[in-house]
Order: sequence, then C-alpha cells, then structure tokens
Amino acid sequence: MTLTGREQIREYHARSAAAYPGLEVRVGRVHGDDDVAALERHARFTGPSGEVVPLDGVNIMRREGDKIGALTAYWRESWLHLDRGP
Repeated sequence: MTLTGREQIREYHARSAAAYPGLEVRVGRVHGDDDVAALERHARFTGPSGEVVPLDGVNIMRREGDKIGALTAYWRESWLHLDRGP
C-alpha cells in the first residue's frame, strides 16, 4: 500500500485508530536519511472487543519539507481488516 500526500496518510491513520483504538509500536532498524528512509516496525493493534493483531512490516518514508510526503507500508494485507468500519 502506498499513501501519498497529507490527506491520504491522515485518512488511513484515522481509519486505523477507529478500528483498532489500542496500538503499540516499536521501531526496529532504520536505513536511510532524513529525506528517504526504511523503518522496520513491530506493531500490536488491539480492537474494541479486545482482539489483538500483531503486525510487523516495513515502512518507506519520503519527506517533503517538514512533512511526510509519501509513505509505503509493506505487510500482509490479510492481517489487518480496516474495511470493517469503526
């Protein structure tokens, strides 16, 4: 999944927060620099009913000015069901 621009990034994270209000993230290795970097991350999402979904993956971040201009996330899509609504 690739998100480009402030609105796409914001909309995705708003849906994630609504579907899984409990979230813990640990950042692992980081490769790159301030403008383009790959971040290994280990997340644990907890849904409103207490279900826990571990989600490990990699994010590729590209910066534009002082904001994130694009974010590409790699993981198994089947792990997280964001289409279920809040």
